[in-house]
Formats: sequence, structure tokens, C-alpha cells
Amino acid sequence: MNSLNSVLLEGTVIADPVTGKQADGTLFVSFDILSVRHLRTQDTQTTQELVFPVRVFGRTAESSRSMLVPGRGLRAVGRLSQETTIQGTTTHLVAEAIEFKSKFDTPAATPAREPALAIS
Repeated sequence: MNSLNSVLLEGTVIADPVTGKQADGTLFVSFDILSVRHLRTQDTQTTQELVFPVRVFGRTAESSRSMLVPGRGLRAVGRLSQETTIQGTTTHLVAEAIEFKSKFDTPAATPAREPALAIS
């Protein structure tokens, strides 16, 4: 049986993106998006804010980097990827397609950068 690794995230860009090149010369753009989820139980309403790291490569990076500005809403479709470094393991979304929303949001406060997913 094949495994499925497909993710759709919707959120708001919270900081200026970082642009770089891989060893083979491929352009990449890294940025974080804030995804807010409103949860309601019988008498209470809570908000869950998660920050997800996203990377875009190649032609998608070239075509989207000028639009990746703080406050811009977007929907990213791609796959999860992990990197292991001396500091530990990080998980990020490798976006294969990005759809930008026309509306800009102004996040009230940028949450502290914590991994959205715990890797054990």
C-alpha cells in the first residue's frame, strides 16, 4: 500500500520571506504562516494559533516571492518534509502550489516561534 503525504494549509504570512539557493542553484523561498482555528464548545470559545514553516522551490518560488508579504493570506498545497540538524528535527511544508487571497490581514501579535508539530 502506498502512503499519502498531502497537506493543504490556509493562513497568513507573518514575516518577510527568506530567499536562497540550493547547492544545485535551485531558488527557494522560506516563510512562516499563521493559521488560526476558532473552537467552540457549549459555553466557551477558544482560539488556537499555530505557526507553520513553508518552503517553495523553483518556478513556484520565482513566481510567488514578490507576493509573500506579511499580512497576505494564502492557501498552500504540498507535502510534509523533515530535516534533521544538530539542533533537532524540524518539519515544514514543501508547497507545490500557492493560491493568494486578495485580502490582507494584520495579525494582532505574532506568536512566539514554536514548532507546530512535535516529532518524537
